[in-house]
Amino acid sequence: MTATVVTNDQPRTIDCNVAPFIPNGWSIRPKDQITSAVCGDLIFDPAKVTPYFSEGQKNDKTTVGHNLRKELEGKPVLTAHVLDYLLANTHLIPESWKKNENGKTLCHFFWGTLYRDPGSSLCVRYLCWGGGGWDWGCYWPDREFGGQSAAVLAS
Repeated sequence: MTATVVTNDQPRTIDCNVAPFIPNGWSIRPKDQITSAVCGDLIFDPAKVTPYFSEGQKNDKTTVGHNLRKELEGKPVLTAHVLDYLLANTHLIPESWKKNENGKTLCHFFWGTLYRDPGSSLCVRYLCWGGGGWDWGCYWPDREFGGQSAAVLAS
């Protein structure tokens, strides 16, 4: 995984045109992607990224990831480029991304890049705080999504 490390005074441009990090044995298929994903050069500003929760996720409810994926079509979802950039520049991740108002750990999903795992199952990577640091994981859209947010650009 390669992402540019920046200091606080450097421009924060993320090139979303290049191929994103692809874990060993995984693949990316163009037909799996959400068409409204942010692409091109993105000037990263944490204040312009907002966690998105569908109505089906609010008040301790859950929704199937495939339903959430359909709902995200047309929204400016962020790609795995941004996830990897933030992992290389954890000082840019807002403190508020760690936990919700109830103290529950938040995971932020980057639906703009959908992968196929080694078993060919569709999956989406997420950024999450745990064990004293930031890390990524993945989850499958055929499962339930509750308090996990989709990372989108604020309008």
